[in-house]
This record gives sequence, C-alpha cells and structure tokens, in this order.
Amino acid sequence: MDLGKLDEKEQEEVKEQIALYKKIRPTIEFGKFYRLISPFEGTLNETSWEFISEDGREVILMYFKNNSEPSSRLRRVRFKYLEESASYQVVHHLHTKSIGLNEYVKNYNLEGEIFTASQLMFAGLTMDRVDADFASYLIVLHKLH
Repeated sequence: MDLGKLDEKEQEEVKEQIALYKKIRPTIEFGKFYRLISPFEGTLNETSWEFISEDGREVILMYFKNNSEPSSRLRRVRFKYLEESASYQVVHHLHTKSIGLNEYVKNYNLEGEIFTASQLMFAGLTMDRVDADFASYLIVLHKLH
C-alpha cells in the first residue's frame, strides 16, 4: 500500500486501524491463542482465531474467508475457554469494506450487543454473509463481570 496515494478518507481509516491495533496488541501478543477453524482442514477456505487477554477481560475473534461461494451457508463460530459465569459485550465489530459487500453486510454490526459465555461457546456468533473474496472480520469483546 502506498500511503502517499491514499485520499483523506482512506488516510483517516488507516489511522483508526492503527489506533485499534495499538489497543488490542497486548492481547494478541501476550494473550492465549486458540485456532477455532483451521485453514488446513475442511474446505481450506476459511480460518478463525480467538485471543484471550492474560487477565481474561478482553476476547478477540478473527475470521477470514478466502473466496466467496455462491449460496454458501452462514458460518457460526463458537468461542472456547471463556469464563462460564461471565457476560461479554462487543466493543468493536469490523469487516473488510470491499466494493463487493452488499448493503446488509455494510450495515450489520454487533457493537454494543451483550452475550453470555454460554451463548458464545455453544451457539456461537454468526459471521456476516460473505459476498466478496478475501473477507476478514474482527470482533472485540470485553468481559462485563
């Protein structure tokens, strides 16, 4: 990416992405890492990771899909190793802003939603419908109690 060729809106978006990464970097670097969906098994077309901070207060879910598939089923990603008695609130829900994303996906946002650990581990979260290649999603949750 040539940062010098970005327009003002794109530059602002990059600044926001860097600021978010700086906030979640300790969890990614020092937290526990779990592979929820292996890129080496199944369809070989999707991957999902979970990071839990050292103190358990922050949980990060990353989901990647290489190629969109016509009429594909929605994917539910189930978390692991959460504190069973806790609830978690979504504080960031980001997805690639590819030209191919339809209006539903652009407007689908879980920020502010609260889930119990049981909901996240047994029912999971439904990933947005993917209608563009190389889609990626980042969901950051904070433990409430």
